[in-house]
Amino acid sequence: VYHGTLEHSRIVVTSNPSSYEGDHRTWEALASGALVFVDRTLTPLQHPLVDGVHVIFYDTHNETAFRAALHYYLFEHQDEAKVIAKRGAFFAARYHRPVNRADDALCELEVLQDSGGCEEPPP
Repeated sequence: VYHGTLEHSRIVVTSNPSSYEGDHRTWEALASGALVFVDRTLTPLQHPLVDGVHVIFYDTHNETAFRAALHYYLFEHQDEAKVIAKRGAFFAARYHRPVNRADDALCELEVLQDSGGCEEPPP
């Protein structure tokens, strides 16, 4: 039921858990092809999501701005929402799969061992 609902959604809103950053829901939402609204995180990613390019970031303490952004993409700018959603799905598939996380960790180990780190593979 969960994945079926994601597949039929135009917009998915997700929020990071209060006790830590990052969870699978953001990446599942991006993979669904919907426009994803997500709160900002502090943990740096090698390939960070960009507001208005891959996702829409929202402030969990500003309900007025959140509702305005939802209305903007849901009712006024559906074509723009579709473009951002497609970019987000492609970006997540390219840079944020489990294999990418493993590669990132191995590259960090190489950097820590002062072996020069990893080079970015060609797209």
